[in-house]
Amino acid sequence: MIEDRNNSNFKVLITQIQSKSIEEYLSKNSKKISSPKIAQLFASCYRFTLETKILYSLYHNEDAFIYSTNLPVMWISQSCMQIYPYIKHCNNDKDLSKIIISIFNRILKYILLDPFSNAFVLKNTIASPCISDITFKKTKENQFVHGMSSEIWERKFQLSSIIFPFYIMCKYNQITNDFSFINDLFFKSLIEVIKVIKNELRDTDEENCNDGPQYFFQRQTHESFDTMHFGRGNPCKNCLLIKSYFRCSDDACLFPYNIPENALVCVTFRMLKEILEKFQKNAKYNSLIVELENISNNLYEGITKYGIKKDEETGEKFYAYEIDGYGNYYFMDEPRYPSLISLPFFGFCDYKDEIYLNTRKRILSQKNPYYIVGKYGTGESSAHSFRNYNGTLFTIMRGLTSSNQKEIEECLDLIVKSTNGFNYLHEYFDINNINYYVNLSFAYANSFFCVLIDKCLEEYPELLLNMK
Repeated sequence: MIEDRNNSNFKVLITQIQSKSIEEYLSKNSKKISSPKIAQLFASCYRFTLETKILYSLYHNEDAFIYSTNLPVMWISQSCMQIYPYIKHCNNDKDLSKIIISIFNRILKYILLDPFSNAFVLKNTIASPCISDITFKKTKENQFVHGMSSEIWERKFQLSSIIFPFYIMCKYNQITNDFSFINDLFFKSLIEVIKVIKNELRDTDEENCNDGPQYFFQRQTHESFDTMHFGRGNPCKNCLLIKSYFRCSDDACLFPYNIPENALVCVTFRMLKEILEKFQKNAKYNSLIVELENISNNLYEGITKYGIKKDEETGEKFYAYEIDGYGNYYFMDEPRYPSLISLPFFGFCDYKDEIYLNTRKRILSQKNPYYIVGKYGTGESSAHSFRNYNGTLFTIMRGLTSSNQKEIEECLDLIVKSTNGFNYLHEYFDINNINYYVNLSFAYANSFFCVLIDKCLEEYPELLLNMK
């Protein structure tokens, strides 16, 4: 049992949550999967987060803590995406719906605590090794103070940490038509996020001419991607985009404008606008709706005007991964999300969009510095991992964004092989030796494997019936 001493009535434990709706779904659909390994992996992964990774209140159901690894640390972007496969079951399971909304509440409280932090812990439960990081935040009196606290595990600012919560709430609303999560906490958090975004729309010179940067981060480390140059990173020039100092992998950005992260904001604000238009009963939120629309439109313009580049050899247009506004760009991709390969999955563009298809082809080639080829197949590593270690989430998203059944089957085959008989997925694994891996059981990957199987059950049922 873990106790949050900030509230004596909030005692929590790992509750082995079971959902009748999900169990019925697994029982029905396991029969449609011919491969015993895939069927078993599907069931194990579907139950994993519910049975092992949620800390839920014994006394009330307004707040829930969710984590993805062995440590009880809530990485915001990971936590949001862990619950993705469960949302479609909420219409048939009101208790599950309450838990999902409780997770929303906890995340929104953390955003209000510090929108620049990417990971949190329950107060006074586990000490962060990052407490000595040199990172500051501004007080209401415009004074800079140390940014870390007993509830913050790490303070690496990435856009996805403050945007994925609203993205997943939008998906929840689209599926359930439930607006109950929209409350004062929701609006306070959203207003805080917009405030941060407005600050991070300023380029380097604009910050220098005014009151300086709102965010500063440095760490004593041997790894160049684990800290920021002069606490701010490389300079950037305004191009309608938002700075994201760290990638979804928690590695530092090379150039401040990360295209997938900005695309996620663009899509999410578009969805929020539509939801608030349905929610409001009067003109109270008109100005907020207009602001969401303006930011989304500007981001789309910025991405399509500055984030699309042309291959010098083929003339094909593609999306850059990061840009600086001065004309410089970096092409790569990340196994985690948001990524370039995931752009249509999150709704930024169509799966058959020519520029996306060019980008996808480029990702799956030696033009991507992290594309790897090995004994067990092809994949993508990262600055966050060893060179030949494939990110399981990349292989999953490759399957999710493909309409080629042979490619999807290859992705499923590689994922199953990577488990080496274990019933859960790793974060990374050696593409040449599956005995070597990072993170024995990674809840984020487990959940999205379920999303991939869900897709196959709906769109390619014959594929699962024919796999051995």
